[in-house]
Amino acid sequence: MDIFNETYNPPSQVLPVGGGEAFPTFDGDRLDPNYDDLASKVEKLRYEVAEWVKSLSLRLEKAVQKSQSLEERMKVTSHDTHDKMATLYSRIKEVQNSDLKFAALIERHNQIVQSFDLRLSQSQRLIENQALQLAKQQDLIDDARRQLEKLKKL
Repeated sequence: MDIFNETYNPPSQVLPVGGGEAFPTFDGDRLDPNYDDLASKVEKLRYEVAEWVKSLSLRLEKAVQKSQSLEERMKVTSHDTHDKMATLYSRIKEVQNSDLKFAALIERHNQIVQSFDLRLSQSQRLIENQALQLAKQQDLIDDARRQLEKLKKL
């Protein structure tokens, strides 16, 4: 600046614009003939940026809503899956309990059959012993008759 003997005057006022940005304002008359053109371009750019921010915030809100919707669906799906798994586990438990009861019934049946078989074999042995005793008694009776007949003949 000192080379051309000019002095630099910093802007005296800063105006906030849109998203918190600031543009310097110039004091005094508009010296630049393109000032209106630049101001309209700046205003157009400011409008485009504001529209872009609105569009971006709408997109962001839609994305957040979709994300929340997906999260809710995932929670519902997770809850449903948990309920279905609990139902499935309870059914598996019921089947296992039924299997255990069935196995216990079969075991009890086998014990009853074994007990019956043991009693049957004991009864057969008893019948055989009694048949032998009966046969011996019959032999003794026959022997006694023969002797009685011998005695009668005498």
